[in-house]
Amino acid sequence: GAQVPIQAGGRVTGREGRYSLGVLNMQTKGIQDLGIEATNFSVIRVKRNILRRSAIGVIATHRNRLSEFAGSNTLYGADAQFSFFENLNMNAFYAATDTRGLTGQQDTYQARVNYGSDRYGFSVSHLKIGDDFNPEIGFVRRDDIKKTSGRLRFSPRPRSIDSVRKFTVSANFDYFEDLAGQVATREVETEFRTDLENGDSFEINFSRSFEYLFEDFEISDGVTLPVGGYNFDRVRGNYRMGPQRKFTGWLNASTGGFFNGTRSEIGYFGRVELTPTFSLEPNISQNWVDLEQGAFTTTLLRLRSTYAISARSFVGALIQYNTSNSTLSTNIRYRWEYQPGSDLFVVYTDGRETDLIDTMPSLRNQSFIIKFTRLFRF
Repeated sequence: GAQVPIQAGGRVTGREGRYSLGVLNMQTKGIQDLGIEATNFSVIRVKRNILRRSAIGVIATHRNRLSEFAGSNTLYGADAQFSFFENLNMNAFYAATDTRGLTGQQDTYQARVNYGSDRYGFSVSHLKIGDDFNPEIGFVRRDDIKKTSGRLRFSPRPRSIDSVRKFTVSANFDYFEDLAGQVATREVETEFRTDLENGDSFEINFSRSFEYLFEDFEISDGVTLPVGGYNFDRVRGNYRMGPQRKFTGWLNASTGGFFNGTRSEIGYFGRVELTPTFSLEPNISQNWVDLEQGAFTTTLLRLRSTYAISARSFVGALIQYNTSNSTLSTNIRYRWEYQPGSDLFVVYTDGRETDLIDTMPSLRNQSFIIKFTRLFRF
């Protein structure tokens, strides 16, 4: 909840021949009263293009708290991407961290093969993230997992149906487990999609899921799911309107099981072009959830607007209301690209706790930011 001042910092990015380079260093100030250490952040990234459409690279990050007792955090890694023929791609990475006091598995790796032609496609991947993998410059969404995924796709183009551009039938498989071998998530999904010649498309999706909760989960106020495994099936459908329309977007609806109960959802994600320079993007999502521990509903309302002042400047605004945590969020942003690669940003953001009974929502956070960038080419 306290500001941590940046004393100085610098960043260099560039390309020379087959090599790309990125270097960053930043120093923050310590706040003794709050026990915040002065800290130095360093990042270096080097990538080299090889063959026709492939590359290899390395990365290293270092976060050093400037105290003999605080210690440091280091990450190092390597990655490779290979593209063969027109549609075959393979990529892999390995990374590891070194943090004082952590003794578990501090590495992560992934390997993936993908083939994507117009008519057929498949992909296979495997990911592992150690329980103590800890990149302190960056973040980890989920640790202590192994994930195996597979995809199969068949996309014929029927010549006998004038209104249909392409059918797509696909099957997906995701399997998560922790490093001890306990299954955390398992999902099998099948999907049928039709792309129409007018740019619209619609799809039907069926999924069968298993979720294991390792601790009690409060999914809503007063509604807590207990530890254990849950099997449930869901069906979902959506219709997407082509982007050439002035009034476009997609409608979706789903229903089926949800942990030990049921959940139904409807939503609309749209875009309305009022003029060539002014557009609105309304979004509404409504969920009805009925569990053994209780029932609740959630509503998410969002409106984004964009006004293009010129080819190089625009103003955008986002307003969002979420009933699940009773919050109202606002973001207003102005961007001016005063020359290619160089920008000026002015951003205002606030978040408010709200209750429909209250007339004035209480302010939770607020910020006003001006950012200026200048690109030097040499």
